[in-house]
Amino acid sequence: MTKVLRLLQYQIFLLPILLVYTLFTIYPLIRSLILSFTDFDGYDKNYAFTGLKNYMKLFTDDAIVSGISFTLLFALLSTLLITILAIPLALILDQKFMTRNLHRAIFFFPSIPSGLLLAFIWGFILSPVPSGVLNTVLREVFHA
Repeated sequence: MTKVLRLLQYQIFLLPILLVYTLFTIYPLIRSLILSFTDFDGYDKNYAFTGLKNYMKLFTDDAIVSGISFTLLFALLSTLLITILAIPLALILDQKFMTRNLHRAIFFFPSIPSGLLLAFIWGFILSPVPSGVLNTVLREVFHA
């Protein structure tokens, strides 16, 4: 019985995040799905159920079908290409040879600047000094 109570004790801490996740993710997702089967225009509170009519209109539009086709083709081909190149490269760089570390550094280096740039930008936004972006916005909003 004490194991069950201990497990429940830890699960209670998950309730707030579950509530926030449900409120800001699950509910809007379900609401959007429901509204997609109506003639809701975003303004009028009176709307009627239309069934699959919206989806039939969507998938008969040449621009939408073309865009979806291109997106799926791009996702499939880029995944295949990356996998086809990455697996042999990983196997090669796992072998023991004289310049292995140099080759690893060459392939890993392009991922470093983007992380450093993001860290710099977030450091600027969250800077604790009065000239920090977040502090400036909060000061303007709350007139403090």
